[in-house]
Amino acid sequence: MTFDHDWCVAPGETLQEWMVEHDMGVPEIALACRCTRMETILGVLDGSMPISPPLAGALQAGTGISAKFWLRLEERYRLGLARGKTAI
Repeated sequence: MTFDHDWCVAPGETLQEWMVEHDMGVPEIALACRCTRMETILGVLDGSMPISPPLAGALQAGTGISAKFWLRLEERYRLGLARGKTAI
């Protein structure tokens, strides 16, 4: 038996948790990820910025978490939304 919950987690939730654990704010993580615009990080955090392969690479550079992991989170999140799940 499998449990299929009615919610999905935005990759920004994982990024937010990482930032808290590492005592980093948006400006610091944007710099670490070499993002020239803080809006990119803010978009990831609120779920409005889809994580593309280049952005996943930037997140990997800034967090040490693999680009593959970020892309997998993004794929599962967008698929969940498409299936009508609630974003958390």
